[in-house]
Amino acid sequence: RSAVECREVPLLAVDADLKITAVGEQTVVFDALSGTVYPGGQTTVEVPDAAGAAVQWPSAATENVRIATATALVEVPLGGGAPVIFEAPAGGSPAKPVWLAGCSYAVWSGSGAYLRDCIGDEFDESDTVSGLSEGGELRFRVNRDLVVVNDLDFGATWVISQDMQLIDNWDDVVPPPDPNDGDEESQEQQQSVTLPERNEENRPPIAERDEY
Repeated sequence: RSAVECREVPLLAVDADLKITAVGEQTVVFDALSGTVYPGGQTTVEVPDAAGAAVQWPSAATENVRIATATALVEVPLGGGAPVIFEAPAGGSPAKPVWLAGCSYAVWSGSGAYLRDCIGDEFDESDTVSGLSEGGELRFRVNRDLVVVNDLDFGATWVISQDMQLIDNWDDVVPPPDPNDGDEESQEQQQSVTLPERNEENRPPIAERDEY
């Protein structure tokens, strides 16, 4: 059984808007009210214009944690230091950013603005999601190495790796089963949904007197 680590986050306001995530094995706390990031220990980093900001989904270990504000994607060094700010093509309501395979992803509901920032500039992208229905709430979905944008209200899905192509059939883009996942988990899932086998015919219940 793994050890449980407890630590106190200093200088919190009574009405702090706390959000928590994990970057590798490091827990990160973010106060969206003050814009303060607590990456560990006594270190704090301030994020400008943080009202309504969203902290990234848990990810593999990396040097930064991602915060999406209403107008930008902000990469905050976990070791302290000045954050790096990437302005969005247009403002909106930010979804939780994603860090996967060397790239940061951010998207904003309302405007449909989208950003991808990777190690190296070759795959960096700043664009707008096309075909977005008015009022749709956008969220990232991740399946292994596949990142898509999903409209929670209207069900549309866009595949980032395919030039933000709008898809209708999820089976066309879902990766095949991973043989390394093993059979044990599949068997457990099957057992949880498989009804027990029965050979006897169902019969109505027979009432009997209680014995004392």
